[in-house]
Amino acid sequence: MLIPISRPAWNQYPSHDGAGPHSNKASTIEHGLESISNLSVKFLSKQLIDSQFTGKWEMEQDNAFAICDLGDVYRQYLKWVRHLPRVKPFYGKIKSKCDSGDSGGSKNFFFGIISTATKAFPDPKVIRLLASLGVGFDCASKMEIQKVLHVGVDPNQIIYANPCKQASHIHYSAQKKVYKMTFDNSDELYKIKSFHPHAKLVIRILPNDHSNQKGQLGAKYGATLAAIPRLLCLAKKLSLDVIGVSFHIGVTSKGVQDFVAALSRARAVFDLAESAGYHFSLLDIGGGFYGGRVVQDGLKFEDAAAALGPAIDEYFPENIEVISEPGKFFVDSSVTCFTRIIGRRVIEYDDREPSYMYYLNDGVFGSFMATLFSVKNITPSILVKSGKYHYGEDIEGPLFECSIWGPTCAHDDCIEESAQLPVLNEGDWLYWSNFGAYTNTLASEFNGFSKQKILYTNTFNLHPIIALS
Repeated sequence: MLIPISRPAWNQYPSHDGAGPHSNKASTIEHGLESISNLSVKFLSKQLIDSQFTGKWEMEQDNAFAICDLGDVYRQYLKWVRHLPRVKPFYGKIKSKCDSGDSGGSKNFFFGIISTATKAFPDPKVIRLLASLGVGFDCASKMEIQKVLHVGVDPNQIIYANPCKQASHIHYSAQKKVYKMTFDNSDELYKIKSFHPHAKLVIRILPNDHSNQKGQLGAKYGATLAAIPRLLCLAKKLSLDVIGVSFHIGVTSKGVQDFVAALSRARAVFDLAESAGYHFSLLDIGGGFYGGRVVQDGLKFEDAAAALGPAIDEYFPENIEVISEPGKFFVDSSVTCFTRIIGRRVIEYDDREPSYMYYLNDGVFGSFMATLFSVKNITPSILVKSGKYHYGEDIEGPLFECSIWGPTCAHDDCIEESAQLPVLNEGDWLYWSNFGAYTNTLASEFNGFSKQKILYTNTFNLHPIIALS
């Protein structure tokens, strides 16, 4: 039978009513003090910048802000469904029929469990949207589990994917009937035996022996192949149920061979499990998929999917359930950050052109924290220069050496040590694309600077239909 997807609890999506992605007609749906627009990011940001006026600076209208396009999250969901049809659903065979905006018009897509990483962007509206689409959730703590349960997510749609968990958090997951969880060491098995003996365990493995990604996930999590027999033997001795394997290649992997090699290793662990008396039924291929429109570094999703699909089919029969944790993939391109230049310092030289230091109203102790850890590669674009709006435009003219700084008094609050930009002035604005993952969620209020406000729009007219059979 055909059942419409339940729309998110926070509000209905707007029908565009002539105010589509390329319209400048204002259209919003109110939700308390917030609203969801259906303007394009370009027009919504212009509307916000134009609404600023002098004389009421106590309202802090010159604060940094971000715009989250929920329609972009939905488009990423459709892309995942299109390119990785192998992942299986929790509730049987599910099809999503909708117009993705491609030239092919309406299509049917098989989709299954996609367990999105909550930590990347734990925004309530995004969580509700993904939950309404049947997406599962990868949680790392009690609080993340609480967030997704609060919006009505079934506990069976959650995997507690933290190999080293706090005992009280394990106890909480048992109370809430969140059974699936990962481990990679013997101490964790003893802890799980004490606090959640009926858990369905997934062994987290190293995807390779070197773990040379900048993210260095292998330096913290993942059992080696040599440790697997010992861990499975202990789990069997403790009467714990191990159901599958998980891995995560890291967000900065540069080749599809990393995924394929990890799948081969996971297959080897499946075989070791058979020898230990276990019959695995679940494979979690983790994350590491880039979601930005322009991939400057790392693995492009379409390339990874093209290699993953056949490799999964080669190594794992159809009765094995395959899930993933594509948090960054879903949200990164959905958010654009807007920052104002609040100060400028000119560095004069006798023998060359001057350089500039620009100070912004957000920095590395705020939404740009991830730049400290080399997990986010972003560059600024000019939004407003000398009162003129330039979103999506290339500005002609000479470029000058500059550095970009945050607003705090910390000496290391530096977003870009070296960049090339036109000469800018206080009051001009920059914008930063692909700003969804690991930005606002890492922000602090150090030095008394508040976190940036997130505004919402929807540039996709959502009317999906699910067919259950």
